[in-house]
Amino acid sequence: MKVFANAALLTLLGSGCADERSDDHTIVTIETRVPPALVAVRLESSATWNSLDITGKTTFETTVNGPYRVAVVCNQPSSGEYFDTFATEYARTPVDSHVIDNPCGADNFVARGAMTEPGVVALGDASTGQVTDAWQFQLPAIAGTFDLIMMFGDLLEAGVDRIAIRRDVAVTGDLELGALQAEQEHAQAMPRLSFTSSSLEAGETLSHRLMLRARNTSVLVGSPLGNSDWQLAVAPRTILAPGDQQVVTLTATRPANAAGNTYYRITTIDVKDGTPTAVQLPEHLTPVAFDTTPDRLTATWQSLPDPSELWLTRRSLTKHVTDLGNGNIGVAFSEVHHRLVTSAAFLAATGATSAALDLHEIPGFDPAWQHDPDNYHNYELDLVHQNSELRSGIAGIVAPPPLFAP
Repeated sequence: MKVFANAALLTLLGSGCADERSDDHTIVTIETRVPPALVAVRLESSATWNSLDITGKTTFETTVNGPYRVAVVCNQPSSGEYFDTFATEYARTPVDSHVIDNPCGADNFVARGAMTEPGVVALGDASTGQVTDAWQFQLPAIAGTFDLIMMFGDLLEAGVDRIAIRRDVAVTGDLELGALQAEQEHAQAMPRLSFTSSSLEAGETLSHRLMLRARNTSVLVGSPLGNSDWQLAVAPRTILAPGDQQVVTLTATRPANAAGNTYYRITTIDVKDGTPTAVQLPEHLTPVAFDTTPDRLTATWQSLPDPSELWLTRRSLTKHVTDLGNGNIGVAFSEVHHRLVTSAAFLAATGATSAALDLHEIPGFDPAWQHDPDNYHNYELDLVHQNSELRSGIAGIVAPPPLFAP
């Protein structure tokens, strides 16, 4: 249920800001918004992690000299009694930003309502969608003021085609939104854009996503099921307010290789008036080898183009089945998400030709935050190029059990 974004890195250097260094030491600040489940630090010159005191804290400081790593673990509600775990490890150097902004969720309330046709609804960081004509929803929410985004349309075939935004929705407790109807919400038609690239390869499969941000709300809408194109509907300029943003992500994916891995490349476009529809794609990564164990994911490469960041990610889903009686069952899912975010400066300083994601030896790391090898899980390596609009990567999927079977 939770839509999460990669942590933003805030730069302290600049006009009027002091350089937080003392001789050869640098102070790094970690911000989490609410108390996290774990914060740990280690210098790259040491194999020992130091877990910090997290009791009642949302801001942490550590002093480093040379390349270092910071790990942050967040637990947040998923479905019913279950929780999602997001563990992010940052590999950096003192020349990188001195602030790591890794907000943990704090969903204290619930926003309830109903949609009268297929579509997507979003409030804050949470969103959900259904393909049925009439359906109810329940979104986790935090206190604050948000815009409610509603998209209407056939999610299976053509995709969403109308959008409405209810501005300045105040959340002070559990919220009843009522029935959301396109006409009553003054929904507007979404114009369609068609993108092309001269560097596409024969056999590449195309897909797209639209990320819309309005005030403190964001929603992600992907390609309709069964579609393989770069034709998509976007929000009209007439419905957007100053500061709103919509970003289109276009992906071209090669067929899976003999190892079951797929190579893909991505470009992102900030949609504005006059946005060009002919786009540039990065080159595919050179061969990357993965090695997985229950505790560790390792990616090894021979060479990389000049990156600005490298991400190594591993996700797994746990299925929870409940007997509802009368032959009915309920199914809910919880996620474990681990990611290593490595800066270009760290890669250059260490001369790395591999990356490993392994957090289980950090003091205080709960075994429940690990991946269960019997569950569905996938992993991927992403290279974010210095032109941050471009990204290339490789993904692998471990053969899963029947995810939706009882």
